[in-house]
Amino acid sequence: MSSLPASIPTPPLASSPTLCPRCGAAFDCGAALPPSAPCACAGVGLTPGQRAGLRARYEGCLCLDCLRAVARGEVDAAPGGAR
Repeated sequence: MSSLPASIPTPPLASSPTLCPRCGAAFDCGAALPPSAPCACAGVGLTPGQRAGLRARYEGCLCLDCLRAVARGEVDAAPGGAR
């Protein structure tokens, strides 16, 4: 069994999709991307109250569709609110 020469980079392992804790949809979270290529969720206009409610209610990231619904006021982000 031979190994690849050190000059050939090894491709990164494909990460498994994240599951949205609100709706269960699979999505690729870009939170770990560098600031030069921010995640699409960085452009969703959530209020400080919505952000605090999401942090209190969910663990991890939500999918872009759910974040947009929260931003539009279609989904209650407050702890204990309607899902």
